[in-house]
Amino acid sequence: MLARLVQGSPGRQLMDVLLRRVFTSVTLRCAVLCALMAALLAPSQVAAQTEAPTEMIRSTLRIAWGGTTERRWRGSISLTAGKIRLVNLLGMEADEARAVLPAQGRIEVDHLTPRIYDGFDIQIEAPPTAQLTIQLSANPNDQIAPLSIPVNSLMYQPYQAALDEAGSRILVQRAPGDVVRTVLSRDHLVFSPEESLRVGLSAYRTNFAPGTNVQTSVKLRRSRTTFTTFEKTIDSTVDSQGNINLGDALDIPLPAEEGGYELAISITEQRLTSLVFASKPAYQRMLQLVVVDPELQYAPAQEELRPVAAFDPSAVDWWPRLSKLASYYPWQKSKTSELHNNSTQTIEYLGRKWQQLQVSGWHAYPLPIESIGSPMVVEVEYPSDMPQSLGISIIEPDAAGMITPIGLDSGVEVFPPQPGDKPGERKHRLVFWPRTATPMLLLTCRDKTKPATYGRISVLAGLPKMPEEPNVPEASSSFDGDDRLAIAFWDKPLFAKGFGAPEDLNVASNRSLEDWVTFLEGSKRVVEHLKRVGFNAACISVMSEGGALYPSPHFRSTPKFDKGLFFDDGRDPFKKDVAELLFRQFDRADLRLIPAMELNAPLAKLEDARIHSADPNFAAMLDHVGRPAIDAQTAAASKGNYYNPLDEEVQQAISDLVLDFVSRYGHHPSFAGISINLDSDGYALLPGPQWGMDSETLARFAQSLPPVQQQMFANLPNDLNTRRDWVLQQQWDAWLKWRGERMFQLHARLATILRSANPNAVLYLNTAGCFHGTHAKKRLMPELPRTVSATDVLLEQGIDARRYKAHPNIALLESNFVRPRGNEKRAPWYANYQAVMEDEASYADEDNRGVLHFHVPDTLHVAGFDQAKPFGREGNFTWLASEFVGSGAAVRKPLVEHLAKEDDLSVFYGGWMLPMGQDEALHEFLTIYKMLPPGNYHRLQVPQSQPLVIRKLTTGTETTLYFVNPTPWDLNATLTVQLPSNGTITPFASSQISRGQQTKGEGQWSLSVPAYGLIACKVDVYDVAISGAKVYLPTGVMRSMKEQLDELAYRVQSIRSIAPVAILENSDFEQPLVDGRIPGWKTSSQPGTLVTLDKQKIYEGQQSLRLKSTGPVVWARSEEIPVPDSRRLMVKMHLLSEGPPEQPSLRIVYDGYIGNQNVYLHVSVGADTGYPLQPSWSEFAYPIVNLPPDLENVKVGFDMMGAGNVLVDRIEIYDLAFREEEIKELNKLVTLTYSKYQRAEVGDCYRLLNSHWVKFLEGHVPIAPALAQQLQENRAAGVAKRNVPKEEPPQPKTWLETFRSYTPRFPRFQ
Repeated sequence: MLARLVQGSPGRQLMDVLLRRVFTSVTLRCAVLCALMAALLAPSQVAAQTEAPTEMIRSTLRIAWGGTTERRWRGSISLTAGKIRLVNLLGMEADEARAVLPAQGRIEVDHLTPRIYDGFDIQIEAPPTAQLTIQLSANPNDQIAPLSIPVNSLMYQPYQAALDEAGSRILVQRAPGDVVRTVLSRDHLVFSPEESLRVGLSAYRTNFAPGTNVQTSVKLRRSRTTFTTFEKTIDSTVDSQGNINLGDALDIPLPAEEGGYELAISITEQRLTSLVFASKPAYQRMLQLVVVDPELQYAPAQEELRPVAAFDPSAVDWWPRLSKLASYYPWQKSKTSELHNNSTQTIEYLGRKWQQLQVSGWHAYPLPIESIGSPMVVEVEYPSDMPQSLGISIIEPDAAGMITPIGLDSGVEVFPPQPGDKPGERKHRLVFWPRTATPMLLLTCRDKTKPATYGRISVLAGLPKMPEEPNVPEASSSFDGDDRLAIAFWDKPLFAKGFGAPEDLNVASNRSLEDWVTFLEGSKRVVEHLKRVGFNAACISVMSEGGALYPSPHFRSTPKFDKGLFFDDGRDPFKKDVAELLFRQFDRADLRLIPAMELNAPLAKLEDARIHSADPNFAAMLDHVGRPAIDAQTAAASKGNYYNPLDEEVQQAISDLVLDFVSRYGHHPSFAGISINLDSDGYALLPGPQWGMDSETLARFAQSLPPVQQQMFANLPNDLNTRRDWVLQQQWDAWLKWRGERMFQLHARLATILRSANPNAVLYLNTAGCFHGTHAKKRLMPELPRTVSATDVLLEQGIDARRYKAHPNIALLESNFVRPRGNEKRAPWYANYQAVMEDEASYADEDNRGVLHFHVPDTLHVAGFDQAKPFGREGNFTWLASEFVGSGAAVRKPLVEHLAKEDDLSVFYGGWMLPMGQDEALHEFLTIYKMLPPGNYHRLQVPQSQPLVIRKLTTGTETTLYFVNPTPWDLNATLTVQLPSNGTITPFASSQISRGQQTKGEGQWSLSVPAYGLIACKVDVYDVAISGAKVYLPTGVMRSMKEQLDELAYRVQSIRSIAPVAILENSDFEQPLVDGRIPGWKTSSQPGTLVTLDKQKIYEGQQSLRLKSTGPVVWARSEEIPVPDSRRLMVKMHLLSEGPPEQPSLRIVYDGYIGNQNVYLHVSVGADTGYPLQPSWSEFAYPIVNLPPDLENVKVGFDMMGAGNVLVDRIEIYDLAFREEEIKELNKLVTLTYSKYQRAEVGDCYRLLNSHWVKFLEGHVPIAPALAQQLQENRAAGVAKRNVPKEEPPQPKTWLETFRSYTPRFPRFQ
């Protein structure tokens, strides 16, 4: 295990297996050491060593420890003599930089959260007689003797020992690269073609005997191959300390071809036998680098995809044929039954057979490929009109043969068919680069109620071609800041994993790790995808959860996203500069790059200041009672609120961090700015209005007040709590405004730093993480009418959205969450946020309007696939994180719906990784969107133009018009247009709109806008007026909306008919006592109180509950009941007071826990309320409409706060509740929607019918049976009316009948 611990967390391997490997390795090393020592016993050599001067040992050591259970370790590492310096962190947790800190000549360890593994590298400078002292304990009460290790012994063999009786062990040894050392003249290893690599080489404290002749081989070869481009041998002699001087620094010419390269260094002892037999190298070292060719251009696919294989899973003979094509021969079994969980069946639909996965079903298929590493495409057919959520993933083992997160995961969401849709077949197309000979296609059903259906599966070779788009100008290579940006977004530094970039194997630990080839291939695939689909920029996270993809002196990064430190060959002498690689790739591709940073990891400057500060809460985020956000007692792995961003030292440290990044990368042409994540779990944001209340911040705030208020503050007692209360009670608005101004000053400072590198660079503030904190969740609970806006919540967290509208280099992004139900835990607050944003105006700057469409990852662990061991190995962990997209045109739905609302100048599109699979439909939108010239477009209010949204921009002698269709229907329209002069219409790309010459005056234009579509055109005249429109809707649209409207009205009427749910045990108290206890209830038992069942006073049945007290509090609680999905509850009960004339004080209670925090919600009846208790039975109801999103279970109960005698009977629980004012608002919504429908305002009507409250009612309020029957009868009558046969048209009259009709007739008499 210890060998693996040095390489990182033990992860998948068992403790005993790892220990056996380590002991074997150590035994071999000891044997070699003994042989060397025997050779060193010669008298002459002993004398030589005695005479040699003693020198300080300068070495890098790796210390690692851990076990099988999570422990929270504390302790220190120090030297008895010499110096010690922390070099690298090896733990993966986000708080690692605070858990392991240098302090006063030692390394302090104080874990905030438990962990299985930890480790770090240190540099020491110490005399050979010094001892390395290690004292670690997972229990603060244990008295554990420190470990003392002679420093000199560590130069020749590792040290290992047990830390406790629970199996935790520690290993100390020289770090990779400490023996064979390299000295480089640069701080990154990203090169241009034919550059020179200057490297100094030496070997330190080897096991060779002094005077031994050795030969050092230096080879430069292409990574993961034997192809050598440079080779040199150096003969040397080992000195008395075991050191080897390898001469002057080498200048090694690098190849012209782009790729990953490795400088392989091996040292071999020269013996007589070496003349005959090649000796095995005693020491080896590798130095890996990457060459990026700035002239290499992206070439789009020119050839059509080549079919490799296709099969229909519903066919009887698919398995034998496919297994042979894919060469699939599992080690243990070879049956198709291993590759599914028996949840698949064959169905008939659209005249053919399909495979259908039931809920929670999965099925895997081995895929034949053409060659490893070449691009391939897998196509999965599915019905276009069958609602479903189908997960589609490519599963392959890593370099160690294991299945690990994260891979190439995607998914397609098929929405219910719309009027005008024709049933058919669609394809989800996923590009992948196979790493092995037999990749797996894993299909999963991700809907909780509906099956997933799929058909033919095809495998093709090559890259897909996008449709040719006419009238598309060449992309400009210059960046002037005025371009519209279509930005692919990676919230985590996972771009390489998301494209399946190959990792390399570290043989000693059998771990698959990222090397330079991984990131080179990943970055190339990113660029290829962006160019092919139509993005012109990317926002890629380079700093997240304590890990980073670039080196910085301002924070200590963990290896979470780049584990190259764990290679035994020391191929990374320092942290890889992946950001430099990305910038070079984007420079040559004429793409823009916006690195993203999460401020949720400790900063080195602030941590050093904190250690030396007398204040234990130095720069900490404190609330109104002085509690720090990061508390050692309540710390969580996800928490990163280390600092108060209002503090000047914190703002300076953040500025230094950004300045360092801009100084390093701002010269790149592709540098377009930086994105800062405003996350409620970090220190780029304040958790709520009561945070940031330390003494210095309060004093600074008081200085901003008018003189009168300043004096009032000065006159307050010198008590921090008193001053906090005064600020919150007397200066609430001023406090919020001042905090917002302080945060704006920080962001303005950062924007100034960006402008120093590029005048057009923008600071993007990502708000996607703002609203999942405790305060935001409470404030954004759905309510009718809405009284709190997202802008209000941002201000309460320190962001004054109005201040940002005046700054040209700051963009406050609006967030839109796509398919939030993918994350079950966060889905409720995602939905709450979306409800708030429906009617809220954008808070974006006019010059930098931007939106982030964040695709919520749908995560799933497919344990059955692990158990099948499809690649023959144990210990797999198939954990999927799928970014779902809409099917066909629906992939554009979030983009188009928001563009209809706001004229977005920058669109961020992504999630943890980039959603893929429906690229062709997305490409169509992005192509036209990028062509739209920026500017202040005016939305035209054209009569009868709904649901189209029409915007116009007039500049100089041109007019640009674009048309947005935010509905799922294909639309045709005719426009009445006025031109002031003759002009020419030029459609953008594939826009279907009238083109060519148009004469002056009034004319008719025809256009077609696809579902969720965007079209645009340019007219070479100064102004164009549109005076009228006629939009043609597909047949059945208006009828469908009318049916939805009727259902909405009936659902609102049905609110008062909702039936109770039987989820409360013994709700009527009819069950007899069991051992003196009331079944289903827990009660108090204080003296002077009584809680019992009463058989005399009952509302119905045989028993009721009696609460009686002479003064002490008496209470009763039900068993826990699950909180319903609606996050609303109502309890009804019948109460009776039989006590003294004074009214008892009774609370009706909802009681639960979120973690360790109690949630206590109550309403009082009886004394001092408007709801007195009666001596006869009366019904009471307590509705609650804002249960916290994180609350999972709750108890119903009663607290009587003093003397009284109350009886309770017939408790009913309702999983839905509405207040009267909410029902009134819902009725207003019905009226408004009917009004929009009657006025043919189709777009507004469609938007209202798809708003939060309508969908909430559809999901939670069934139509009452009587109303449902009435609705059915009305629909049947409407159908019958439409189906009445038309009367036969009258036959044309003959000429004689026509003549007779004009001839007067005389009356006939009898």
